[in-house]
Amino acid sequence: MTPAPKRRWLQFSLRGMLLIVAAVSLWLGYYVNWKNDRREARAWIDAHFIAHAGAGHIVLESPPDFPWMLKMLGEEPMPFILMAHRPSDGVSRPVPDEYYRLVARVRKLFPEAEVRDLSAPLSTPEPSP
Repeated sequence: MTPAPKRRWLQFSLRGMLLIVAAVSLWLGYYVNWKNDRREARAWIDAHFIAHAGAGHIVLESPPDFPWMLKMLGEEPMPFILMAHRPSDGVSRPVPDEYYRLVARVRKLFPEAEVRDLSAPLSTPEPSP
């Protein structure tokens, strides 16, 4: 009588391993893309003289909720961003919708930041993200 073969605990087929590698790659790619978009937005914010505070410049009451994967990729949190619409010709007009889409995109890219829109009237509350 031959003894039953011992089963190994972790046995993967090639297909299973490739699926796991693909899923991890997609997950990591999402955060790398987010990091690159944040860097582009930060460069745009710096170029357009919109006030912002990097890590350590402003003390907030509660620490910002910063995704840990971005921290692992070397990204630093931005706790505070001020945005204001400045028309290129200097003439005061209603704020275009594309500016509000830009503010919404900055809020999405920087979930840890308190984004303030100075172009919005003071009487209306800011839309929640």
